[in-house]
Amino acid sequence: MRATIVIDTSSNSGLLAMVREQEVLCEFRFPTGRASDPAIFQSELADLLKRNENPGRVVVGLGPGNHSSVRVGIASAIGLSIALNIPVHGVPSPLGYETDMDTFTAIGRAGRDEVWSMKVQNSIATDGACILKEDALDDAGVHSRLTLDASLREKAVLRELSAIRLSQLPLDQESAKSLAPIYLRPANISSAKALPKVQWQNLPDQR
Repeated sequence: MRATIVIDTSSNSGLLAMVREQEVLCEFRFPTGRASDPAIFQSELADLLKRNENPGRVVVGLGPGNHSSVRVGIASAIGLSIALNIPVHGVPSPLGYETDMDTFTAIGRAGRDEVWSMKVQNSIATDGACILKEDALDDAGVHSRLTLDASLREKAVLRELSAIRLSQLPLDQESAKSLAPIYLRPANISSAKALPKVQWQNLPDQR
């Protein structure tokens, strides 16, 4: 079976790995954040490709998370897909949380006093990410919530992303088509401005 390249940059700790079945052939963790750019894990990616493991596909996390960081991961996955001529699949990042629970709620930081929340059941995101106030999270549900953010450890159980879990998710044609980041809020895309009208005038003949 050919190996799978796994990329996720949705949290403060990015993940880049090569996985074959239940074996992690190599794995790198690296810092991400607002200052991230496509070169943030350039050396790790070079080391991964030197292994010549003949990967058969790329799986990339779509978030939720920092939008800029998530886009870096998606762009890198698409680039690898083109360079290696292999398919790329996008999946919600919480599906890769390290856990034995079949049902849980993933949460992450969405703002100064806000968190995003996404329900996961049997490795499927049952709904989209929603945003709520951090103080709206009751203490009774702590053990059914998971997070990658250490600042939320009082509201949820702290976990890491599992490269094996991400590599073994059920993938289909839809996951190959959907490579857009999971937005927490509507994308703020500016409308194109109309070009000013230019009136051309005949210039005098300079000959």
